[in-house]
Amino acid sequence: MRLLYLLNVSNASQLSADSGFTVAELLSRAFLDCGVEVTVASPVPVSDARAQYLPMPSPPTKYRARFEPGMDDLLAAIRAAHPDVVVANQIEAAPAVRAALLEARIDAQVVGYCHYLPFFFTEDRQLTVDPAMDNAGLGRPVMLAFAAGLAACDRVLVHSATAASGLRRRPPGWAWT
Repeated sequence: MRLLYLLNVSNASQLSADSGFTVAELLSRAFLDCGVEVTVASPVPVSDARAQYLPMPSPPTKYRARFEPGMDDLLAAIRAAHPDVVVANQIEAAPAVRAALLEARIDAQVVGYCHYLPFFFTEDRQLTVDPAMDNAGLGRPVMLAFAAGLAACDRVLVHSATAASGLRRRPPGWAWT
């Protein structure tokens, strides 16, 4: 099996502080130990030399990472790795991953990594935008991009029980499938 791990790194000068990188380090090593061929497309390689490395720039801002995943670089990485599975570290990129797979004519599973939730539920179960993602009123578009990412994934990895609980919880009248 061939796995392409798409990793944007927001803190290249302090990789130990970048949760996405830490998870990629752990998962890539575990997959490699199981005999999976792993290619990491990222601005920096993971430490396990068994993983193939495709240099790929990270978007310069948290909003670019969510709204413009670099389609040309994404398509080039997919064509180079010809994966069976693609892990999108930035879940909002999953629709673009799905579109790039279609364009490349590659049938692969899409897995999103949910390392944060751009929303939370209040005590009375009201969906609320995370203020950290609401610069210039972008909170709702970020939530929609997040939901589109979830919809484009075959599987979703979550970083914690809190994130899993947040994804399972819903306002009255909503249904996840």
